[in-house]
Amino acid sequence: MSPSPPHPAPERRIAADRLQAFCQAALQRAGMAAPDASVAAEVLVTASLRGIDTHGIALLPGYIDRLRRGEVNARPRMTLSQGSPSTAVLDADNGLGVVAACRAMGHAIELARREGLGWVGVRRSTHFGAGAYYAMMALEHDMVGLVGSNGPPVMAPHGGARRAMHNLPLAAAIPTFEEPPIVMDFAMSVVAFRRVVQAAREGRPIPLGWALDAEGRPTTDAAAASQGALLPLGHKGYALGILVDVLAGVLSGAAFGADVREKSGTGAPQDTGHFALAIRVDAFMEPAAFKRRTDALVRHLRSTPPQDPAAPVRVPGERGAATAARRRREGIPVPSGLYERLRALAAELGVVAPA
Repeated sequence: MSPSPPHPAPERRIAADRLQAFCQAALQRAGMAAPDASVAAEVLVTASLRGIDTHGIALLPGYIDRLRRGEVNARPRMTLSQGSPSTAVLDADNGLGVVAACRAMGHAIELARREGLGWVGVRRSTHFGAGAYYAMMALEHDMVGLVGSNGPPVMAPHGGARRAMHNLPLAAAIPTFEEPPIVMDFAMSVVAFRRVVQAAREGRPIPLGWALDAEGRPTTDAAAASQGALLPLGHKGYALGILVDVLAGVLSGAAFGADVREKSGTGAPQDTGHFALAIRVDAFMEPAAFKRRTDALVRHLRSTPPQDPAAPVRVPGERGAATAARRRREGIPVPSGLYERLRALAAELGVVAPA
């Protein structure tokens, strides 16, 4: 009788504060200053808390690798240029995009506090992670937050056979009174590119309609799709993607379209562009009244009879808030493969592995 195949190691549950301490220590060992490492660690762990696992702590090994190779500037000198009383542009000096996006939204909030709204474009940046974090920064100030980013091309335009644009994520956060904040964060492709890469790593097929292979043919082969192009969310997703690229890349002075580099190096920055917008609610109405009105909208939508009684209508942000509450109590699930990569990274950097 042949032996049974070994069972994969179960995922681990690790407390958010332990993961954040580990991420910060690892980023500092990779050359980042402590304040920037703290910000980056919080962005990654918050994404994992809310269930955005592809853009949470799973990004850490790649970020560390790029920092150590010099593809991302570990100690950037970010500079801000004021364009008008309510607008500015941040030059990220090829620093980590998660730090640049936080600084951009922080300054947009300051501009909005004075002027009613604040807009900050970002150029010469890198991958900015999960946009929901930066949009949600506005909530505690009774502001609406809106952010977007471009990046290297991974998606075909509607009707196109090869990649020509990023999938151009857009995120927004809207304050509420008693209900969870309305939070949306989505790219303009059918699926995130990292889900295709993960399926390829695990040898799993992907659904038809997610991507094209390198020859422009629809495929279910994740490995072939990772060398091809994601498909946009129809013509509407394609059109919205153009808007995000104009606001994040063209308007900010960053690269755009297919000109955003996959990697930085030899003195040439990746030149990813972002934008951050903060809108002060009390420039329009009393914040409590606004938040009660958004509560009413949420309850109206949620009260709609569902097509499937087992799947009631939800509003963007509900699932993330519930997931974050549960994971704060139970710990963040870390799959065995990722945990082993984090342990190896800890040993390589000489920091304590999370447990």
